Amino acid sequence: MQIQKTSRLLFSDLAAGGHSDKEYRLQMLADGERGAAVAAQYGRRGAALTSGYLTAGAGWSKTVVVMTPAQAQAAYDRKLNEKVSDGYQLDAPAAAASAPAEVSTPSSGVENAGEPPCELLTEVDERAALLLVESPDHWMQCKENGRRLEIRKRGSRVDGINRKGQIVPLPPALAVEAQSLPLDSLLTDGEVIGEDAVAFDLLEADGDLRAKPYWFRFSELLAILARAESGGSRACHLRPVQTWFTVEDKRKGLASLRESRAEGAVFKRIDAPFRPGRNGQHFKFKFIKTLTAKILPKNAKDAAKGHNSIALGLLNSAGEWIEVGHASAIGKGELPVGAHIEVKYLYAYGSKEAPHLVQARVMCLRDDQTDADCSLDQAQFHQGQGY
Repeated sequence: MQIQKTSRLLFSDLAAGGHSDKEYRLQMLADGERGAAVAAQYGRRGAALTSGYLTAGAGWSKTVVVMTPAQAQAAYDRKLNEKVSDGYQLDAPAAAASAPAEVSTPSSGVENAGEPPCELLTEVDERAALLLVESPDHWMQCKENGRRLEIRKRGSRVDGINRKGQIVPLPPALAVEAQSLPLDSLLTDGEVIGEDAVAFDLLEADGDLRAKPYWFRFSELLAILARAESGGSRACHLRPVQTWFTVEDKRKGLASLRESRAEGAVFKRIDAPFRPGRNGQHFKFKFIKTLTAKILPKNAKDAAKGHNSIALGLLNSAGEWIEVGHASAIGKGELPVGAHIEVKYLYAYGSKEAPHLVQARVMCLRDDQTDADCSLDQAQFHQGQGY
């Protein structure tokens, strides 16, 4: 399907002392043979957005709902008016797509992309991170706080591929930009933040590059994006991750990342070929502690208090859900029981079997995660705790 027009709506009550700063995006999609659909994304401004589609009644669906053009236009207008009534403001008038891009719209259920699983990082402590800074065999990169996403181009079609290997919608501006890159086939790995993507690996570029060492793949990625920019094919929605190559630059870079309160640093072994899964080739050192949790039903006592908060759960080795704390739901949009979320916290205390998260805060929904990603062993304890 091709993007016909887009709208972006913004809501913020920060100036009035509130906690909300969010956005809602709509895209009208059309296909002469399949009909029409309306894609939508919502969430906190500047963070990874939750993606899906509108139904004919302007409801929500995780998979595409194909309608007649008239039904799609009615759903688009209804949701637009609903958000304006809720206090959202149009960032700009509804715009027609300047260069229609074919975007992925799985026709039913969940469509698997058929690509190997993504490569995952191994977490290390500060002592190990400082050794990696001194290692000439590793480059250092900024750890971005977005949603893991591969971008795949095959001819005129552009797909997003999430951490589960499923095809998901791309932000329209990013899809158009990726389509304009002068390659017949492309597969990048990175993270999406809002409508932008930060790429940190190149797996295909008119050929399979997975067997090539990382230094070659990343250098090719930089070259492709630089050539596209000089040729006027690229705007600003797809960029390479900030990288430090020498030991001296890595020392300065690590200090800079700490100063800017970044999430952390990533260390890539430069001679490593691509290997799916968590294989010990590449590492991450996080300044901020985060984990993936599941929203559990509140117990009767907590529910009776009427607080606008959610119960956080982690899964132990026996397959039991352990409540590890609560987090505020104010200004976070819809947070249904059973959903997976990214949580930021100060530290955990108590026992390893029943930890409690201190100052837990919701970062974003994670529809690319499963129950298995909510393991109890994610919790990082304060010194002297975790007995």
